[in-house]
Amino acid sequence: MNRASDACLGESVFWERLASGLGVYVLPRSTWRRWSALLAVDFGALDRCLWWGDTATAQELPAGVAHFLEHRLFEKGTGDITERFSAHGLEVDADTAFTHTGFSCSGRGSFATGLALLFELAFAAHFDDAGVTREREIIAHEIRLSADAPDWVGYFQALETVFPGAPLVEDIAGTPESLERIDAPLLRRCHDALYRATNAALYVCGDVDPETVVRCCEQQLRRYPRLEVPSGAQVRRPVVSPRPGGRRVSALPVARPYLTLVFGDPEAGLSGPSLLRREMAVEMALYALFGPGSAFYCAAYEAGLIESSSFGFEAAIEPTFGACLLGGETSEPAKLEDAVVTTLDRACRFGLELADFELARRKMYGDLVRVYDSADVCVDALHSAVSCGAGPIDFLAIHQQVSLAEAESCLRSILRPEGCGVSLIVPAEASAGAAGKSA
Repeated sequence: MNRASDACLGESVFWERLASGLGVYVLPRSTWRRWSALLAVDFGALDRCLWWGDTATAQELPAGVAHFLEHRLFEKGTGDITERFSAHGLEVDADTAFTHTGFSCSGRGSFATGLALLFELAFAAHFDDAGVTREREIIAHEIRLSADAPDWVGYFQALETVFPGAPLVEDIAGTPESLERIDAPLLRRCHDALYRATNAALYVCGDVDPETVVRCCEQQLRRYPRLEVPSGAQVRRPVVSPRPGGRRVSALPVARPYLTLVFGDPEAGLSGPSLLRREMAVEMALYALFGPGSAFYCAAYEAGLIESSSFGFEAAIEPTFGACLLGGETSEPAKLEDAVVTTLDRACRFGLELADFELARRKMYGDLVRVYDSADVCVDALHSAVSCGAGPIDFLAIHQQVSLAEAESCLRSILRPEGCGVSLIVPAEASAGAAGKSA
């Protein structure tokens, strides 16, 4: 097997691409007495066009089809497979993101049993019209519930201000209208096309032996011969470039306004270590400017503009798009927006304080080291690195390379005040007044 090591951590990841095309990545640690596995399929919410072979046209997929498929895979001909995981003392979960669908399993029992169930969950499909109809109603209810969540609504509304019309501005679960276009034949077609060994990877961490994991994978793959045959289908993700930031205001039944500011990355399209390095650099810049120890945070907190339980920021730097978002609940959104923009304008002109950058660097280093204290978090980190084209354990090595100048360069490239998009959620009864003030 191939081996990638980090001398500082004293950890090694063993990996191999099987003859079937399945990538297998294993970080063994016998002292944990527990293991966690993530089976990631390269099909997510952004994948809205399915191409077959060399055809010039693609089949358009409704919004939410990847999420719908993830839900339906739990239902087998004999019932919900979750009960069979529980019977063996295993925990199971699934999640649909922009670029992948992940199926996770963890426990202290037999890894071979857990892997068999995990493969069955993802690769053995049972679609019937009645079940699809029930699932459509369940997901539509989830969409209605999330439509009242200011952080969720604000997130996608903010993205829409800089990526108008792009698939990533739509709810991962889709819309009530798009759900009506999802039926059993479409789910079966997508599953058959994209749930293949060449389109998936397994990440395992914990009390396991790498060679044993590979043998278990090969054994389980023999139960699904179709997985080893490429379907000829693929999804293509074009790079999405941001537009000048706009402004969106909407009303929800909330007690206080919820402000989200967003900045699109004009240099999207990177991959591998350079992508991880850019993501880390912009995260360090965000923490240096808006982290709990920053001058902005202290002043905004003392002025009552932010709350520690609500205010936050994140950088989503992906191969096909990049976005930085920050915000939270605030009684004075106009003042908070002005404080953020003023802070960014000053930083773009004069740079970051070295002490603030070093604090951000140390904070990120601690966060990266803590990743390897949890098997569940570790498999996500391995997947995050590999899925963007980097090595499975590259995070710490790349972290050491990020300089103050690089963080400032990313700051001036991405976090430009003139590129800011604004999403404001206001209390329903005060929507007219708040909209006027923020216009």
